Amino acid sequence: MVSNDSLDYPFLVANDTYTFTAKHCVMCKCDAANNWALQCESSQINSSKSSCPSMQCQGADNLYLGNTTSSTCNRTLCAYAGYKDQIILTSLAVDSTSTCPAPHNNSPKASLQGWRWNIVLIATHLVVLGIHLFH
Repeated sequence: MVSNDSLDYPFLVANDTYTFTAKHCVMCKCDAANNWALQCESSQINSSKSSCPSMQCQGADNLYLGNTTSSTCNRTLCAYAGYKDQIILTSLAVDSTSTCPAPHNNSPKASLQGWRWNIVLIATHLVVLGIHLFH
């Protein structure tokens, strides 16, 4: 999400298009296939003779604008948050909607608890059967 004090706020990109911002240092696109999320990365071009500022993500040593890291259940994205003067603003966005494997309850303790209930039920049935046969 672009900061409300960014020079390009409010930053809007039409679906299935791309645009340049931050003095042509950043290229952003919008795609319905990606839940209409803004996808930005370094444009690799300059509009002037000056070079573009660093696009390293704040709070992440080796993550740059547009890059992601993934773990089993989370995906972290270095997202565009706007620009001021000669600073590209970034933010870490964590997407935890990735599919995580369901926890398996195959622990020995859980298995023993299941067997305990089975033994109790079998014993109860045998007692009732014994009482019924001896009457």
